Amino acid sequence: MNTFMFALNGDTLLYYFPLLLVLVTFELSLSVYKSSDSQWTTKLAAGNFFVNLLWIALLLSIVFNPNLFTPEFVPYMVEIYDSTAEKITLIINLSKTAIVLAVIVTNSIDVHNAFNNIGVKEET
Repeated sequence: MNTFMFALNGDTLLYYFPLLLVLVTFELSLSVYKSSDSQWTTKLAAGNFFVNLLWIALLLSIVFNPNLFTPEFVPYMVEIYDSTAEKITLIINLSKTAIVLAVIVTNSIDVHNAFNNIGVKEET
């Protein structure tokens, strides 16, 4: 077995790259608009909510894609950690779920703060 291998499937990641670029563009546009206005509005908070929803949807589709990891990854990890494929798969699934939950909580806090700051003028 190779001493170096890629865990993630490059073709699967490249499939999501255009969507990632679109979301980064939305995020940058929202940031530019926010910095020029320096006050949260309902429109800006709704845009922030929409962008956060899109990030969550993209993350869910990437993380739960069955082709995310290369087919050799689990057997490679089994060999390294002297474990079973079931245990490694369970750890991978728990890690993916923890990442998704952390992102959902973080984005929820961001949306909550955005709607709480409507009408509050930032001091510059």
